[in-house]
Amino acid sequence: MTCLGRGAGVLERIGELLALAGSADVIDAHVALMTAPADLVLTSDPGDIREVLQARRVPARVQGV
Repeated sequence: MTCLGRGAGVLERIGELLALAGSADVIDAHVALMTAPADLVLTSDPGDIREVLQARRVPARVQGV
């Protein structure tokens, strides 16, 4: 897993991804930015994270828990 930190550049990237995905979920956007194509994302809300990953064009696997 990659840690992006909390700097202004990260916040801008999160905001841009939220706008692209039409979402307001900051956590999903942050997770999506840290996700690589071969990753498996475990989440209680698979639909939301899938939308953000699709906006970023990352073909990661998503599994609800």
